[in-house]
Amino acid sequence: LVAIIGIIIYFFFPSIELYMNTLSGYRQSEYFIRRMASILWTQLLFGTFMALASVYYYYRILTKNDLKSYIYFSILVFVITLSVSRSAILASFIGYSVLTLFFRQWKRSFIAAGIVISLFILVSFYATGNFKFLLWVFSSSFQTISMDDNITRVNRWKVSFIDVFEHPFGYGLGKAGATAFRFLKDGRVPSAPFSTDGWYLKLANETGLVGLISYLIFLLYYLWLSLKNLIGNYNNITVYVFAIFILINLQNIVCNTLDMYLYIILFWFLIGISANIFYKNQINEQ
Repeated sequence: LVAIIGIIIYFFFPSIELYMNTLSGYRQSEYFIRRMASILWTQLLFGTFMALASVYYYYRILTKNDLKSYIYFSILVFVITLSVSRSAILASFIGYSVLTLFFRQWKRSFIAAGIVISLFILVSFYATGNFKFLLWVFSSSFQTISMDDNITRVNRWKVSFIDVFEHPFGYGLGKAGATAFRFLKDGRVPSAPFSTDGWYLKLANETGLVGLISYLIFLLYYLWLSLKNLIGNYNNITVYVFAIFILINLQNIVCNTLDMYLYIILFWFLIGISANIFYKNQINEQ
């Protein structure tokens, strides 16, 4: 529903999105085209939610193979592309890949891949009249991964790394990430205002290395628990949650994904459900 509303606003009522951005003081960003945000009004949040939904319908394609799943999957891939949220785009590919490795339904995966490629080409020609948009999405992502100094995000990472080692026990809650960038950038209060593009760096700057290590321990434990339960028994919703867990934690490297309040609730809710199913399965096996 959010995706369909986004399409309607984007193509027929673009002034609504511009008006909402004006109210919030947010400058509407463009990469060749306006970035879709639907009624969530933020491209990263919208793109991430749509990535989660697209991975779910890809899961449905692999398990149910029904026409409805293909249609919903196509709509979601289309709007993710129009959000031009590169982290959400690449994260969704990771989610698809994880599920593909589990189910190995190659024919269904091939059809879904054809849909993704076709929609990317369609949006690229809509944006630039050629493959320029499509190539830019991947080339700019590669530049970030290769730590190119011309990328703003890379420069912020380097500053934030220095901030971590200057305050290894952290600056305190609210003194890193987007909050610090908005309110503490003037330097009057010690903070790490440039840790806005990488949740692990933001976590380390806010709660210190102890906080970062604590989360990494949880991450490794959940990975172990999931793989232990999913190997040989992956025909339930927990494999989808596992794919989402991988998707988000990789996205956290380049974005502060787990700082988005609407998303945090859903993320921990899904993790809690999957852990509960795992423990119930273990009890039933005893």
